[in-house]
Amino acid sequence: EGCHETGGAPPYCAKAGKGVGGVSGPCRARDPDAPPEYRCDDGNVCIMAVGSPKEQFKGKGDYYDDTCDNKCGDGRSGDTESWKAIGRMCNSDWDCSLAGVCNHHGVCECDPWADGVDCSYFKFQPVDRDRLGYIHEKHTSWGGSIIQSSDGSYYMYVSEILCKVDPDIRVRCGLSSWQTHSRVVKAKAYDIDGPYMRLDSDVLLHPEHHNPTIHKSPQTGHWHLFSISGPAGPIERMVSTDEGKTWSIPMTVSPRQNPGPVLLPDGSAYLFYRADGIDLPSPTCSDEGIAVQFCPSESEPCNQPNDIPIFGHTGEDPSVFIDHRGNYHM
Repeated sequence: EGCHETGGAPPYCAKAGKGVGGVSGPCRARDPDAPPEYRCDDGNVCIMAVGSPKEQFKGKGDYYDDTCDNKCGDGRSGDTESWKAIGRMCNSDWDCSLAGVCNHHGVCECDPWADGVDCSYFKFQPVDRDRLGYIHEKHTSWGGSIIQSSDGSYYMYVSEILCKVDPDIRVRCGLSSWQTHSRVVKAKAYDIDGPYMRLDSDVLLHPEHHNPTIHKSPQTGHWHLFSISGPAGPIERMVSTDEGKTWSIPMTVSPRQNPGPVLLPDGSAYLFYRADGIDLPSPTCSDEGIAVQFCPSESEPCNQPNDIPIFGHTGEDPSVFIDHRGNYHM
């Protein structure tokens, strides 16, 4: 009652009345005739299934609020796995997310790093609050990538927002300036958990660079640092033959963004990346998807991207590794 379409996006509309603190003005009220807009995803998460823009939200919902009436189930206990829910046994390692093996009793035996009935959860170690990674007193940081050197120490390559620093005030400025003020810095620790420390001289790539990811070549042992140059690409690669002491000139290897490389024993690589404008099956919250391109060697650009999504749902910032059985995990 009293709702009208202007001022609200479906399934909401604006209603004249008093808002917070009794101040007069429009407030959002749910249209009672709007259809349900939430559904359970393939895991155990309640997600929005309909909305705007229409090219991204093409499905229909089952529930009216973001709890999905607590019907999404418990993925860790196997509630969302069809083979488990109906009392069946696993049939192959695929039922175990390729993160374990299906034994002759029809039960998944997970690898040490995996957990859950279907091995689809990471088994995280307890957090040591005295070793909370990297934090700078003045600048905001995000997206660290870690590598171990031959002397046993650890190096983190991390995106850092160059904040306006008042020498008398301890300030971090948040992530709002990431598109223009991001740079890549290097920090060092003697435990993989940290704490990581850096010197002011450890700025490796100046604005605008972000999303660094560091990898060791299984062929040469060289360190490869991939990053984004610019707000939305391109992707650059630098190579170090002396464990990060010196680096090659950055080479543009892909016009895309958000690199997730996998270096192969023959010197080639697969570069997983974020592609935009992807026509994904509904429901999805954006048109961002993960695609992959092949890179013949460390001395030349990758093949042209085809932007074909490797799976049918939204994704960005891929991180990929190969396990001891040769399976790829993202």
